[in-house]
Amino acid sequence: MKNIIIFAHKLGSGGTEVSLLNTINELKKYNIKITLALFRKEGIYLKKLPKDIQVIEILSKFQDRYFWDKSECLNNLTCMEKIKVIFVKILSKISIVLFYKFLLKETNKIDELFDMAIDFLGYGDFGTPYIIEKINAKKKVMFVHDEKIDWMDNVRYWIYNFDKIFCVSEACKNSVKKEYPKLEEKLDIFRNIIDKEKVESLSNEDIEKLSTRTNLLTIGRLEYQKGYDLLIDIAKELDKSQFTWYIIGTGGLYHKIQEKIIESGLQDNIILLGMKLNPYPYLKQCDIYIQPSRHEGYGIAIAEARCLNKPIIATNLACIREQIKDKETGVLCEFNKNDFVNNIRELVNSKEKRKFYESNLKEEGFKDNNDIKKIVED
Repeated sequence: MKNIIIFAHKLGSGGTEVSLLNTINELKKYNIKITLALFRKEGIYLKKLPKDIQVIEILSKFQDRYFWDKSECLNNLTCMEKIKVIFVKILSKISIVLFYKFLLKETNKIDELFDMAIDFLGYGDFGTPYIIEKINAKKKVMFVHDEKIDWMDNVRYWIYNFDKIFCVSEACKNSVKKEYPKLEEKLDIFRNIIDKEKVESLSNEDIEKLSTRTNLLTIGRLEYQKGYDLLIDIAKELDKSQFTWYIIGTGGLYHKIQEKIIESGLQDNIILLGMKLNPYPYLKQCDIYIQPSRHEGYGIAIAEARCLNKPIIATNLACIREQIKDKETGVLCEFNKNDFVNNIRELVNSKEKRKFYESNLKEEGFKDNNDIKKIVED
């Protein structure tokens, strides 16, 4: 039986977590033992893991940077423990490499021998050096989930030690190849796994009916990357009587976005639904799916919208061009308010145009590029 350990941060909301769950579910179809190592054993998607997956935590509270900003947690520490946290926090500001090296000394090694260790999270976090220096595995793999890869500089010291680097799109691969040409031979494509049948099945769950106006939908973490500031500016230019814009997701900007919605007088037009374990019934009911992101790696929500043949308006990014043919299977906009406003208006006012994109998506069909054998057979 093949033995694999996979590292991630936690199982909260986000496309990376959805991709991780889909990857684990695909691996479960083979004779593979899977251990999931999390920085924090928490998140809404924990309950969706297969029951026989072993989940372990690899970091203590002193090593988790997210812990430090929670005053209620710090209040529970002794004086010496607080000093240690302050020291580690200062070290992280001086040098992320020194910070990670210090944490490596503080973190136990896992003695078990694995056939493969996968840094699924990537993003320059502690799992990357931990796999290289603390895990005994025959092969070590890192994932890259975004075409914006400035974070890789944090782990430059370790990335050359991986046997394989999986990029979730050609755009991601090209970004890594440009910045790190010595890694070219180790680069490969591993597209996010999308289960079309599952998306279609789950989309049939009964939920409350959406508004009687044209329903727009955006799914994604409430973070700067996803362009929610632009989304609100776009909404201000649209006819309020024509649309309701639903947003599914949580994140660090939730309260700021909520405040800006109220300040803009859009509380009846932009509805924050929070995190939904099953977003697909909302996707099925929406009239137009919109993704105004600053950068992406693949665009999982766009792929899921394609599964349901939904008209899509998204930022003109290299990775999204791999999924959408502009003016044929969707609309690609430059990252500016006017371009989005004009194209959204056109689709809101034209059912015929929306049907045109739906028909083209249906005719094209969703092709699931399942690369799971690149793990199973490696």
